[in-house]
Amino acid sequence: MAEMIAVNPSVPAKNLQELIAVLRANPGRHQYASPGVGTPLHLIGEFIYKIKYKVDVIHVPFPGAAQSLTSTIAGHTSILHGSAFSIMPQAKDGRLRAIVVTSGKRSTFAPDVPTLAEAGVPDFTSDYISIVMAPAGTPKPIVDLLNAEIVKTLKLPDVKERLATLRLEPVGSAPEELAARIKSETEKWSKLVREANIKVE
Repeated sequence: MAEMIAVNPSVPAKNLQELIAVLRANPGRHQYASPGVGTPLHLIGEFIYKIKYKVDVIHVPFPGAAQSLTSTIAGHTSILHGSAFSIMPQAKDGRLRAIVVTSGKRSTFAPDVPTLAEAGVPDFTSDYISIVMAPAGTPKPIVDLLNAEIVKTLKLPDVKERLATLRLEPVGSAPEELAARIKSETEKWSKLVREANIKVE
């Protein structure tokens, strides 16, 4: 699922660079909402605002995605870090303005919204992924069989249609690809947490 950055329509920015310009001209006056401290949506903000562009914006963590969405629609927070699933219906109704997707490619559900790389941040991506795991030590033939059946299921028309309604894009990668992805993601996020000096209080 694509993750996105959106703004309340009162914010005079239509793309990421315009948003950074607004934040730079108004230090400490804007806030970005996320579904909690330490979530990828929080960490994306720390990277973009604090590390990449060094602008003064306040992080407002909420206990969940619904609260952060409601806050930004109401204008209590200026910026929302959320999922395409929750943002795009609100953007289509004019309650939010989608700025950028954080994945490596544009979302099929928001083809007009640029990626971070297209918006000038080529060195960072983030996706919400769901994975299926087996207990450690599961024999490889069983892992391979489960993988093959899951991949086959993801290609079924009714499954693809249902996933599309949830704005989920099926991948169905091989176990080795997933293991490599988990390793690289762990290293990336750990490095970011250290650089941003993020601590759970």
